[in-house]
Amino acid sequence: MSSDLSPFHIGNKYFINWGRQPSDTIKLKPSTLNTAQRLVVEKMGFLYFATRVQLAKILNPGNIRRGKKNVSFLLDKGYLVEHTMTGKENNKMLPIYSLSNPARKLLGYQKFQKALTVEVLSKLMVSQFYSRFYEVDPATQMEASHVPFDALCTVRGMQFQIATLRDKGQREKVLNQIRFGDNKEKVLIVASQFTEANAFLDIKETHLFRITTDHNLLKEDLSVSFSYVENGELKSELIPPFKSRPKVVQEPIQPVSNEAITRLLSAVSE
Repeated sequence: MSSDLSPFHIGNKYFINWGRQPSDTIKLKPSTLNTAQRLVVEKMGFLYFATRVQLAKILNPGNIRRGKKNVSFLLDKGYLVEHTMTGKENNKMLPIYSLSNPARKLLGYQKFQKALTVEVLSKLMVSQFYSRFYEVDPATQMEASHVPFDALCTVRGMQFQIATLRDKGQREKVLNQIRFGDNKEKVLIVASQFTEANAFLDIKETHLFRITTDHNLLKEDLSVSFSYVENGELKSELIPPFKSRPKVVQEPIQPVSNEAITRLLSAVSE
Protein backbone atom coordinates (compact mmCIF):
# COMPACT_ATOMS: atom_id res chain seq x y z
CA MET A 1 0.00 0.00 0.00
CA SER A 2 1.25 3.48 -0.84
CA SER A 3 2.41 5.41 2.20
CA ASP A 4 0.86 8.63 0.90
CA LEU A 5 -2.74 7.46 1.07
CA SER A 6 -5.14 9.70 2.93
CA PRO A 7 -5.96 8.43 6.45
CA PHE A 8 -9.57 8.27 5.23
CA HIS A 9 -8.81 6.09 2.17
CA ILE A 10 -10.43 2.66 2.05
CA GLY A 11 -7.10 1.31 0.76
CA ASN A 12 -5.66 1.51 4.28
CA LYS A 13 -7.58 -1.73 4.99
CA TYR A 14 -8.31 -0.79 8.55
CA PHE A 15 -9.02 -3.15 11.39
CA ILE A 16 -11.20 -1.48 14.02
CA ASN A 17 -10.76 -2.12 17.73
CA TRP A 18 -13.98 -0.90 19.36
CA GLY A 19 -13.54 0.89 22.66
CA ARG A 20 -15.18 -0.12 25.89
CA GLN A 21 -18.29 1.79 26.87
CA PRO A 22 -18.16 3.52 30.29
CA SER A 23 -20.53 2.59 33.09
CA ASP A 24 -24.08 3.88 32.92
CA THR A 25 -23.17 7.15 34.58
CA ILE A 26 -21.55 10.45 33.61
CA LYS A 27 -18.77 11.72 35.90
CA LEU A 28 -19.66 15.36 35.33
CA LYS A 29 -23.11 16.92 35.04
CA PRO A 30 -23.93 18.42 31.63
CA SER A 31 -24.73 21.72 33.37
CA THR A 32 -21.01 22.14 34.14
CA LEU A 33 -19.85 21.78 30.52
CA ASN A 34 -18.86 24.93 28.69
CA THR A 35 -20.60 26.02 25.49
CA ALA A 36 -18.08 24.39 23.13
CA GLN A 37 -18.17 21.11 25.05
CA ARG A 38 -21.97 21.03 24.92
CA LEU A 39 -21.81 21.79 21.19
CA VAL A 40 -19.54 18.80 20.57
CA VAL A 41 -21.71 16.49 22.66
CA GLU A 42 -24.77 17.59 20.70
CA LYS A 43 -23.14 17.44 17.24
CA MET A 44 -21.61 14.00 17.81
CA GLY A 45 -25.13 12.58 17.88
CA PHE A 46 -25.28 13.14 14.11
CA LEU A 47 -21.59 13.06 13.15
CA TYR A 48 -21.24 9.74 15.03
CA PHE A 49 -17.46 9.40 14.47
CA ALA A 50 -14.71 12.03 14.53
CA THR A 51 -10.94 12.23 14.97
CA ARG A 52 -9.22 14.06 17.80
CA VAL A 53 -8.13 16.91 15.53
CA GLN A 54 -11.62 17.33 14.10
CA LEU A 55 -13.10 17.64 17.58
CA ALA A 56 -10.25 19.89 18.73
CA LYS A 57 -11.02 22.38 15.95
CA ILE A 58 -14.58 22.64 17.20
CA LEU A 59 -13.70 22.78 20.89
CA ASN A 60 -10.92 25.36 20.58
CA PRO A 61 -10.71 27.01 17.14
CA GLY A 62 -7.20 28.26 16.49
CA ASN A 63 -5.68 26.29 19.37
CA ILE A 64 -5.44 22.60 18.45
CA ARG A 65 -3.31 21.74 21.47
CA ARG A 66 -5.89 23.04 23.92
CA GLY A 67 -8.63 21.45 21.83
CA LYS A 68 -7.00 18.03 22.14
CA LYS A 69 -6.88 18.44 25.92
CA ASN A 70 -10.57 19.24 25.79
CA VAL A 71 -11.19 15.99 23.91
CA SER A 72 -9.32 14.11 26.64
CA PHE A 73 -11.49 15.90 29.21
CA LEU A 74 -14.73 14.73 27.58
CA LEU A 75 -13.27 11.23 27.26
CA ASP A 76 -12.31 11.13 30.93
CA LYS A 77 -15.73 12.38 32.04
CA GLY A 78 -17.53 9.64 30.15
CA TYR A 79 -19.03 11.63 27.27
CA LEU A 80 -16.83 10.11 24.57
CA VAL A 81 -15.43 6.66 23.77
CA GLU A 82 -12.15 6.13 21.94
CA HIS A 83 -11.85 3.46 19.24
CA THR A 84 -8.75 2.57 17.22
CA MET A 85 -8.42 2.00 13.48
CA THR A 86 -5.21 0.18 12.50
CA GLY A 87 -3.98 -0.23 8.92
CA LYS A 88 -3.49 -3.93 8.21
CA GLU A 89 -0.47 -3.36 5.97
CA ASN A 90 1.34 -0.43 7.60
CA ASN A 91 0.11 -0.76 11.22
CA LYS A 92 -0.62 2.98 11.37
CA MET A 93 -3.16 3.79 14.04
CA LEU A 94 -5.98 6.31 13.80
CA PRO A 95 -7.85 6.98 17.07
CA ILE A 96 -11.47 7.95 16.51
CA TYR A 97 -14.23 8.97 18.91
CA SER A 98 -17.95 8.45 19.31
CA LEU A 99 -20.55 9.58 21.83
CA SER A 100 -20.73 7.18 24.79
CA ASN A 101 -23.86 5.21 25.60
CA PRO A 102 -24.49 7.17 28.84
CA ALA A 103 -24.26 10.44 26.88
CA ARG A 104 -26.46 9.03 24.13
CA LYS A 105 -29.02 8.06 26.77
CA LEU A 106 -29.00 11.62 28.15
CA LEU A 107 -29.70 12.97 24.67
CA GLY A 108 -32.36 10.41 23.85
CA TYR A 109 -30.34 8.57 21.19
CA GLN A 110 -30.25 4.82 20.63
CA LYS A 111 -27.25 2.89 21.91
CA PHE A 112 -24.00 2.99 19.96
CA GLN A 113 -23.85 0.72 16.92
CA LYS A 114 -20.65 -0.67 15.41
CA ALA A 115 -20.21 0.08 11.71
CA LEU A 116 -18.42 -1.23 8.66
CA THR A 117 -15.07 0.38 7.87
CA VAL A 118 -16.41 2.13 4.76
CA GLU A 119 -19.26 3.57 6.83
CA VAL A 120 -16.85 4.83 9.48
CA LEU A 121 -14.64 6.47 6.85
CA SER A 122 -17.67 8.16 5.31
CA LYS A 123 -18.70 9.53 8.71
CA LEU A 124 -15.16 10.78 9.32
CA MET A 125 -15.23 12.65 6.03
CA VAL A 126 -18.53 14.31 7.00
CA SER A 127 -16.87 15.32 10.28
CA GLN A 128 -13.93 16.70 8.30
CA PHE A 129 -16.31 18.84 6.26
CA TYR A 130 -18.02 20.04 9.43
CA SER A 131 -14.81 20.87 11.32
CA ARG A 132 -13.38 22.78 8.34
CA PHE A 133 -16.59 24.67 7.58
CA TYR A 134 -16.95 25.44 11.30
CA GLU A 135 -13.67 27.36 10.99
CA VAL A 136 -15.30 29.44 8.24
CA ASP A 137 -18.74 29.77 9.83
CA PRO A 138 -19.52 28.65 13.42
CA ALA A 139 -23.20 28.53 12.47
CA THR A 140 -22.52 25.67 10.01
CA GLN A 141 -25.12 22.92 10.21
CA MET A 142 -24.90 19.26 9.16
CA GLU A 143 -28.13 17.30 8.81
CA ALA A 144 -29.25 13.92 7.53
CA SER A 145 -29.83 13.72 3.79
CA HIS A 146 -31.16 11.24 1.26
CA VAL A 147 -29.35 8.48 -0.61
CA PRO A 148 -26.82 8.67 -2.20
CA PHE A 149 -25.65 11.68 -0.19
CA ASP A 150 -24.04 11.54 3.25
CA ALA A 151 -25.20 14.85 4.72
CA LEU A 152 -26.86 18.16 3.98
CA CYS A 153 -24.58 21.07 4.85
CA THR A 154 -25.58 24.69 5.40
CA VAL A 155 -22.64 27.12 5.55
CA ARG A 156 -22.86 30.91 5.26
CA GLY A 157 -26.50 30.53 4.26
CA MET A 158 -25.65 28.27 1.33
CA GLN A 159 -26.89 24.68 1.21
CA PHE A 160 -24.99 21.75 -0.29
CA GLN A 161 -25.36 18.01 -0.44
CA ILE A 162 -22.20 16.18 0.69
CA ALA A 163 -20.93 13.05 -1.07
CA THR A 164 -17.85 11.35 0.38
CA LEU A 165 -17.24 8.70 -2.34
CA ARG A 166 -15.64 6.08 -0.15
CA ASP A 167 -16.55 3.29 -2.58
CA LYS A 168 -17.34 2.80 -6.26
CA GLY A 169 -20.96 1.94 -5.60
CA GLN A 170 -21.68 5.35 -4.09
CA ARG A 171 -19.78 7.09 -6.88
CA GLU A 172 -22.09 5.55 -9.50
CA LYS A 173 -25.19 6.50 -7.51
CA VAL A 174 -24.01 10.11 -7.13
CA LEU A 175 -23.25 10.27 -10.86
CA ASN A 176 -26.75 9.08 -11.70
CA GLN A 177 -28.35 11.46 -9.22
CA ILE A 178 -26.59 14.49 -10.73
CA ARG A 179 -27.33 13.37 -14.29
CA PHE A 180 -30.90 12.19 -13.94
CA GLY A 181 -32.23 13.36 -10.57
CA ASP A 182 -35.33 15.55 -10.49
CA ASN A 183 -33.95 17.77 -7.72
CA LYS A 184 -31.06 19.80 -9.11
CA GLU A 185 -29.20 20.15 -5.82
CA LYS A 186 -25.77 21.68 -5.36
CA VAL A 187 -23.29 18.92 -4.46
CA LEU A 188 -19.85 19.01 -2.86
CA ILE A 189 -17.97 15.83 -3.74
CA VAL A 190 -14.84 14.63 -1.97
CA ALA A 191 -12.74 11.98 -3.69
CA SER A 192 -9.79 10.29 -2.03
CA GLN A 193 -7.70 11.38 -5.03
CA PHE A 194 -8.44 13.47 -8.13
CA THR A 195 -8.02 10.41 -10.37
CA GLU A 196 -11.09 8.94 -8.69
CA ALA A 197 -13.13 11.94 -9.86
CA ASN A 198 -12.54 11.31 -13.59
CA ALA A 199 -15.97 9.73 -13.90
CA PHE A 200 -17.51 13.20 -13.40
CA LEU A 201 -15.63 14.90 -16.24
CA ASP A 202 -18.29 14.25 -18.89
CA ILE A 203 -21.25 15.59 -16.91
CA LYS A 204 -22.77 18.52 -18.78
CA GLU A 205 -24.49 20.24 -15.84
CA THR A 206 -21.19 21.27 -14.28
CA HIS A 207 -22.80 24.08 -12.27
CA LEU A 208 -24.41 21.49 -9.99
CA PHE A 209 -21.25 20.15 -8.36
CA ARG A 210 -17.75 20.94 -7.18
CA ILE A 211 -15.03 18.39 -6.43
CA THR A 212 -12.35 18.32 -3.75
CA THR A 213 -10.00 15.69 -2.32
CA ASP A 214 -9.03 14.35 1.06
CA HIS A 215 -5.74 16.23 0.81
CA ASN A 216 -7.49 19.54 0.20
CA LEU A 217 -9.84 19.07 3.15
CA LEU A 218 -6.92 18.12 5.36
CA LYS A 219 -4.27 20.63 4.30
CA GLU A 220 -5.51 23.50 2.14
CA ASP A 221 -7.59 26.61 2.71
CA LEU A 222 -11.18 25.80 1.80
CA SER A 223 -11.45 28.81 -0.52
CA VAL A 224 -9.00 27.15 -2.95
CA SER A 225 -9.89 23.52 -2.28
CA PHE A 226 -12.68 22.96 -4.82
CA SER A 227 -12.54 22.38 -8.55
CA TYR A 228 -15.09 22.58 -11.35
CA VAL A 229 -15.28 20.80 -14.70
CA GLU A 230 -14.63 22.73 -17.91
CA ASN A 231 -14.13 21.08 -21.29
CA GLY A 232 -13.60 17.71 -19.65
CA GLU A 233 -10.94 18.94 -17.23
CA LEU A 234 -10.87 19.88 -13.57
CA LYS A 235 -9.97 23.49 -12.88
CA SER A 236 -9.39 25.06 -9.47
CA GLU A 237 -11.93 27.64 -8.35
CA LEU A 238 -11.61 30.42 -5.81
CA ILE A 239 -14.63 30.52 -3.48
CA PRO A 240 -14.22 33.65 -1.29
CA PRO A 241 -17.03 32.76 1.21
CA PHE A 242 -15.03 29.66 2.13
CA LYS A 243 -11.98 31.71 3.10
CA SER A 244 -10.76 30.80 6.58
CA ARG A 245 -11.04 33.45 9.24
CA PRO A 246 -7.83 34.71 10.90
CA LYS A 247 -6.75 32.23 13.55
CA VAL A 248 -6.72 33.41 17.14
CA VAL A 249 -6.46 31.58 20.43
CA GLN A 250 -10.13 32.05 21.25
CA GLU A 251 -12.99 32.36 18.79
CA PRO A 252 -16.66 33.08 19.48
CA ILE A 253 -18.57 29.85 19.86
CA GLN A 254 -21.96 29.34 18.23
CA PRO A 255 -24.38 28.64 21.09
CA VAL A 256 -26.01 25.23 21.29
CA SER A 257 -29.73 25.30 20.63
CA ASN A 258 -31.95 25.84 23.66
CA GLU A 259 -33.63 22.53 22.92
CA ALA A 260 -30.32 20.68 23.06
CA ILE A 261 -29.32 22.34 26.33
CA THR A 262 -32.71 21.54 27.81
CA ARG A 263 -32.33 17.87 26.89
CA LEU A 264 -28.92 17.76 28.54
CA LEU A 265 -29.88 19.59 31.70
CA SER A 266 -33.27 17.99 32.29
CA ALA A 267 -31.69 14.56 32.30
CA VAL A 268 -29.79 15.34 35.49
CA SER A 269 -32.13 17.79 37.22
CA GLU A 270 -33.79 15.24 39.44
